[in-house]
Amino acid sequence: MKFQDAVINVTNKMNCKFIKSDDSSCNAFHTQGSDYCFRHNPDFKEKATLASKNGGENRRLQGVYGKKIELRTPNDIKSFLGMVINSVWTGKIPVQVGTSMGFLTKCWLEAYEMTDMENRIKKLEAGITDIDSQKL
Repeated sequence: MKFQDAVINVTNKMNCKFIKSDDSSCNAFHTQGSDYCFRHNPDFKEKATLASKNGGENRRLQGVYGKKIELRTPNDIKSFLGMVINSVWTGKIPVQVGTSMGFLTKCWLEAYEMTDMENRIKKLEAGITDIDSQKL
């Protein structure tokens, strides 16, 4: 028997026997004394469900990290980002919240720039139309 075949054979014996809905194997290691992994072992069904629930709860960033702020100008965004950076730096808000706020403010600034550009173009076009109508 080749080494590679031996490794595959041993690995298959250590894998969970659960077959997924797409007919593929689970591939997780089985728990001691069982043919199934923690997730698929019928004896651990409640514990596995609770572990999933708790894992999701722990990942969720719940909370209010400041009061409502009006963001109407790029200067408002600049001030807001300064507060966010300082809050992350001092540990008042989680890094993930700071990252989200950075991304959202970038989106806000891009939308602001596009709107500002459209308004400027409309004013230029209106000015050109006025000049053309005066020539007639």
